[in-house]
Amino acid sequence: MGKIKSIEKGWGADAQLFTVGCTVDEIREESKPITNYANLKVYRGYTNGKLVFEIESNSSLTIIYE
Repeated sequence: MGKIKSIEKGWGADAQLFTVGCTVDEIREESKPITNYANLKVYRGYTNGKLVFEIESNSSLTIIYE
């Protein structure tokens, strides 16, 4: 898989769309520790190196790769 170009959570009028170059500078798939033994896959968007959003990986996401 390549770099993430955009990520959309939900569908229709309630959907939230984040796009690299428009909404944020970069979207990364990362791991977030939730206990000493488990991690959760999350998608994080950054602008100027600062965290803008974090979305938990789930079935209501649409991810577009370059």
